[in-house]
Amino acid sequence: MAQGEIVPRPSPFDGLPENCISNIISFTTPRDACFAASVSKAFESAVQSDSVWEKFLPLDYSSLVPESRVFLSKKELCFSLCRVPLLIEGGKKSFWLDKTSGEKCIMLSPKGMVISWVNSPQF
Repeated sequence: MAQGEIVPRPSPFDGLPENCISNIISFTTPRDACFAASVSKAFESAVQSDSVWEKFLPLDYSSLVPESRVFLSKKELCFSLCRVPLLIEGGKKSFWLDKTSGEKCIMLSPKGMVISWVNSPQF
């Protein structure tokens, strides 16, 4: 072994079943899952599991995403919803996922709001 050479040691996670690792990762955020996959081989394949990414999606995602939009995996769907907002409710709202937390975000359009004082001369 050469001086300064880094020798990888086994991870304590190497002995865990992949579905156990997937379950652990599903309690984090999409960002944390990607980070874990980039630093640990034990996490890399577990992070590819649809069961992980399904938990990062909102419970009602299937009713919000049009059937015409086809995704190869839940991970692809999650990344798409972080990058490209979807118009919902006839264009009155825009829906996307926060890149960092994975939280559901909704923006109202002016068409979707009723402002009672809009025609008041005071404003």
